[in-house]
Parts: sequence; C-alpha cells; structure tokens
Amino acid sequence: MTLQDNRQWKWSEIFVLLVMLSLYFGIFNIYVGFSVKLYMIVLGIGAIFSIKTLAFDKLLFFETLMIAFFMISIFSALQFRYPAEQLRFIVVVLILLSYYFIMRGTLVRLSIKKIETMIEISGLIGISISLVYYVLGIMQVNMVFKGNGIQVLGALIDRQAPRLTGVASTDPNIFVLFVTLYFFYTFTHLNKFRNILGFILTLSAIVLTFSRGGYVGIVLGAVLLLFIGKNYGKKIKIVMGVCIIVIIAYYFQNQLPINPFEQLENRFSSIGSDGGSGRNVLWANAWHTFTQHPLLGIGINSTLSYSLDQGELLARYIHNTYLEILSELGIVGFITYFSFCIMLLYTSLKLIKHKVYFFLPVFVALFVQMFFLSVEYNEMFYLCVVLLYRYAKEYKING
Repeated sequence: MTLQDNRQWKWSEIFVLLVMLSLYFGIFNIYVGFSVKLYMIVLGIGAIFSIKTLAFDKLLFFETLMIAFFMISIFSALQFRYPAEQLRFIVVVLILLSYYFIMRGTLVRLSIKKIETMIEISGLIGISISLVYYVLGIMQVNMVFKGNGIQVLGALIDRQAPRLTGVASTDPNIFVLFVTLYFFYTFTHLNKFRNILGFILTLSAIVLTFSRGGYVGIVLGAVLLLFIGKNYGKKIKIVMGVCIIVIIAYYFQNQLPINPFEQLENRFSSIGSDGGSGRNVLWANAWHTFTQHPLLGIGINSTLSYSLDQGELLARYIHNTYLEILSELGIVGFITYFSFCIMLLYTSLKLIKHKVYFFLPVFVALFVQMFFLSVEYNEMFYLCVVLLYRYAKEYKING
C-alpha cells in the first residue's frame, strides 16, 4: 500500500466516523424549507475530498427496491398538487440518495472491524452527550415538570412528564429510533467495557423518553434477539441483570429524582383518553385520503396542505410511515416500500448464520416504531440500510 493509499484509507475512516457521529446531533440544524442537518454539512465537505476514491459495485436487490421507492416519491410530485411543499422533499430525497451512495462507496473500502469500532465510538459519544443535555434540562427547571410541550435543552416537558430528547431530535420517539442501531449492536457485543457502558446508558436513555411506541419496538426486538443465535447463558445473565435493576429501582422509586414507574403508568393509562396523542384521528384521515386516491396517492409531502384543504381540524403529519406512504404514494409506492422492508428482513436473516445477530432485531424494532412515526426519509434508517449492504457484501449475500 502506497503512502497516498494509506492516507485515503485514514481519511475514509475519519469521514465515516464523523458522519455517524453527526447523526446524533440532529437538533443542530438550519431551516431553509427543510432542515439542513449537521450530517449534510459533514457529507458535503467529505464528498469534496473523497469523491474520486469512492468504490461502486452491483446493487443488491433491496437497494434496487429502495431506489425504485425514491423514484416513485420524486415522480409523485408530477401531479403538481402542492409544488412548493413537494419540491422541498424532492431535494431531501436527492440528498438522501447522495448520502447513501457516498457512504456506500466509502464503507466498502473499510473492514468490518473498523466499521464496528466507529459504531461503538459514535454511539457512546452521542448517547453520553444526550444524557448530559437531558440532565441539564431537568436541572434548569429545578425538577418541576409542569406544562405541556415545553422544550428545555435535552428534555421535553410533555403533560407533566420529563421526556428525554437529547441532541438527536426534539421528539422523544425519534430519539429512540436514532439509538436503536446502537442499542442492539451493544446488546450483541457485550465483550468490551465500552459496549457494556453504552448498553446501560442507551437503555437508561430509552426508558427516560417514556415513548410508548419506542418501548414496544425495543421490547419486541429484544425478545426476538433472545431466540436467535447462541450464548443463551450470557443472554439469561443480561435479562436477570436488567430484572434486578428494575426491582431495585421499583423498591427505591420514591427516592429517585424521577419516578419512572409513575411516569410509565401515566403514559400508558392515558392512551384511551388521548387517542395515542391524536394518532387515531390522523390515521383515520390518512386512510380516507388513500381510499380517495388509491393508485398514486396525493404526492410526496402533501399531507399537511391536503388536510388543511379538506378542512380537517387536526392537520399534522400522520405519525405512521405505512399510512403516510399509502396516502401520499398510493398502493404503487406502498407495495414497493413494503417489498423493500421484506428484503431488509430477509437479508438480516441470512446474516444470522454468519453470527451477525443485531440487524434483525434492529429492523424489526424500526418497523414497529414506524407504526407510530413518519420516518420513510430518515437518515438513521438509511445508515442501517447501507451498513446492511456492507455486511451482506462481506459475507457474499445477494440481498
């Protein structure tokens, strides 16, 4: 290897690490019709220096489906229903495509061991800073959690609950999505102290989000993980350790600064009264929109404007990825996206025989969370996808 090649490899490592790390700092952005996030800036600067060294090869099947979905999203704007809103999201889709292929062309130059080190370092830094930002937030309000929808640094006071948002997002539910990859990666790599620490910190942060959808996704992914692979003795020890911590926390709950059990009871008992934070109404409206425009939908990023035009009292994003795709891209877009998701699960299953266990629970947890979030164009999700490509290539799996 020449000196120049060595420098290019080192630059690739630094670039990937900075991109992964920047994903955890989503709250630092500039709004220009859409949010220009830190990862976009890092990506743009890095692309200037690495564009000549990117390596490309044949697309895997799930990548072909992903591109097809993106193309359907872009061409759905040809209905010209709400051109300004649609143009903004076309730009977002093009940025995501650039992000995916720049990362793809860089990751293929790096070893799996190097990539895993970057997942570990970026995740530990990101989760640690989010927890510190949350603690600073609850200290700023003197541990008095009155009000609703009040953002204080890394904490959201939501119906008297101090919910962790950290530095990844201002939405606790989105925060869980951003740390899902790191959570399950550390869960399956508890052979290092930093991963044990990362697992404990991430589990604590997820609990402090008080995210009902996030809990369901993480728990289902964790239960699935217990039944795949081997190391049953280690898994039993982990489960017992978590149970002991929960029992101790329950016993001393009244002495804790924040009583998680009381907050959890309040969050889940309110589902009947708040309709899942209004999601029942949003989902009903989305389904009605789909029935009116079943084939091609109303077009990318048209939900808010269409809801206002229809006189709907609750004009917000649908908070359900699948219903949002159905209403905005119709059955054509939904079938393409659903097929894409199935192939991600299929490829993750194939990796299990190579002792790569974390992808399957990651995608199961993400797909469950998507029932409560509109994240079909989320950058952390596509980091998981491009990492899946790299592992599939390593083990010669044609996903």
